[in-house]
Amino acid sequence: MQRPTQRQTQKPINFSVNYLSDMIARRARQMQRRERVSLLVRRFDEEHDRETNERSIRMSEENARTKLLVTLGGIGVVTQLLFLRWSVFRGEVNAGSFVNNYYVTGTTCLSAAFFYALFLRYPVTWSIRARSISLFALCTGALGGAMATTLAFQVRYLMSACFLTYTMQRGVPEGSVRIAFELALLNIETYALVELLYMTIPAFLCGTLVAALVAQAFIHSSGGPVAHPSTPANERR
Repeated sequence: MQRPTQRQTQKPINFSVNYLSDMIARRARQMQRRERVSLLVRRFDEEHDRETNERSIRMSEENARTKLLVTLGGIGVVTQLLFLRWSVFRGEVNAGSFVNNYYVTGTTCLSAAFFYALFLRYPVTWSIRARSISLFALCTGALGGAMATTLAFQVRYLMSACFLTYTMQRGVPEGSVRIAFELALLNIETYALVELLYMTIPAFLCGTLVAALVAQAFIHSSGGPVAHPSTPANERR
């Protein structure tokens, strides 16, 4: 028998080596392709999770802001109703007068809710962000409560003057609306000074208490102790 030459034996060996090298290269390209796809999927998932977290944080902040405004507005309505019940001006008139009218009382309560939410949200927000109730926040809350109460009572006086002018115009249609409104407002504002002086100190106290209690409640609801200004730094730790 004729033995195969060296060239004939090298052909199958070279073919098998080339085939194995092609298989290894193909397998390596497939693994690189899979790694690229998995990297892209991982990046997409991270971006999606980041966007979802940012959206949830933004929604939670908006919900907390809305909850804070609604809380301050509700407290403003309750506080104004108490002030109206304790009012000197309210006690001197009959239940069916222009001062005790339902439209006047409703407008006054709505304006008190608006002004309480407007002036007291800043000191409460400062306290929530700092996680401590500072003396500056309390003073700002007291000033905001006094301003909110004063403006709400001024809205009450304006609405009472408008209601009184409307009543007078129904009785005397040929009279001047401007003169009737000025006379009604002058008469109301004269006695309103006594009422505002009577409500000044309670308004300051209510503003201070509302700012402190609401800030403390929101700090506790967000999870964390309240650090008071007088507490040393070692005790906070």
